[in-house]
Amino acid sequence: MSFVALGGDAGSRPTFFEVYAADRLVPSLRAAVVYSLSVLAQSRGWVQRLLDYEDEVVALVTALLDRHSLRSLEATFAESLYGLKRERRGGGGGGSSSGGSNSGAGSVGAAAAAAAAAAAAAAAAPAAPLGRRGANAALAWAVLLPYLQAKAERLYTRHAHQQHGLLGLALRRAAAAAPPPRPGAPQWAARAERARRVGLVLFVRAYPYVHAALEAARFGFQLGYLLDALDCHDPVLRLLGQRLVRMSGPDMARLEQEQQRARAARFAAAEQRGSRVARGAARAWLRARYAVSDHVRSALILGVFGFKILEWWYTSAEDRLSAGKTLPPPPAPPPPAPHPDGVRLPDDAACCPLCVRPRTNPAALAVSGYVFCYPCIFGWVTQRRCCPVTRAPATLDHVRRLFEAA
Repeated sequence: MSFVALGGDAGSRPTFFEVYAADRLVPSLRAAVVYSLSVLAQSRGWVQRLLDYEDEVVALVTALLDRHSLRSLEATFAESLYGLKRERRGGGGGGSSSGGSNSGAGSVGAAAAAAAAAAAAAAAAPAAPLGRRGANAALAWAVLLPYLQAKAERLYTRHAHQQHGLLGLALRRAAAAAPPPRPGAPQWAARAERARRVGLVLFVRAYPYVHAALEAARFGFQLGYLLDALDCHDPVLRLLGQRLVRMSGPDMARLEQEQQRARAARFAAAEQRGSRVARGAARAWLRARYAVSDHVRSALILGVFGFKILEWWYTSAEDRLSAGKTLPPPPAPPPPAPHPDGVRLPDDAACCPLCVRPRTNPAALAVSGYVFCYPCIFGWVTQRRCCPVTRAPATLDHVRRLFEAA
């Protein structure tokens, strides 16, 4: 059922380190899936296309694993590996004090006793099953929230440099100086482009604050759970009305019995098929389906460990073979020839070809290798999008700052 079986009854509260380890397993699974795809892409070209959609692939794998775990174990894939399960909150008492504290001397002791009694009542309360609706809500949050966070972070990383610093100023000036739309162009296209730019600007400005607020809320819940002030360590669990508890022996037996009854009912329904061929096909399909569902988690974990072992093995072998056989670096290739219509190179190699003065804040253009002043080459590439000397096409991504050692 799970790789880790922990002690305790159904109401036993898992420690902070257990729930934190279960949370950290999801990013590790993502890294393992991406690594496995990258290894397969070296020998299978079509796998490279999957790497272009790694967020979608990881979301699909997570959805399949969590759907099976939530339906069979009432926990996500990561939580089931640590012997945890989800249950609905609110089954126990609310912990409200029934009597007023009239005596000031005994108020602290009465409050402590009331808190202990409320905790004991909540622990002794019968566990509320997660249910189909709760499992679907947990699955949606477990899949969509990491997917949207990954997409938002990628979008912010891609467009953040366009809103800050000298690069953002140059791009905004270039956008402001863009020619107006042609008379025959549709107005909705210009409005859509303007709305897209405004939306990107608002997103880039708001994302750090939203991300910080979410991380602060998560940290506050984790701190409260660590100090026994909260019964769930994640604001998403509180929003769903769920909490994590340890999987007990009776829980595992109950889930196993429910699973066996459901499978027996499906096999009985398959026996009601009309023809013998249909009955045989239905039985074969159910057996294959249950065999895969029973072993897919173990196969996935073993496959990931196998990939990591192979990586370590071949990396160590390559290091041993290449030890002492390092070849000297080849000579640098000659610089590309200047274009007849390009900027003439100065006689002094320490001068910038654009301003013909000693270079300040040197920057190289990756498409040609020539070095200019950073402000000079930045403005040139922004306006003309080519190398001044060779006329090779270039963008701002090809500008490389150079830092000289003192």
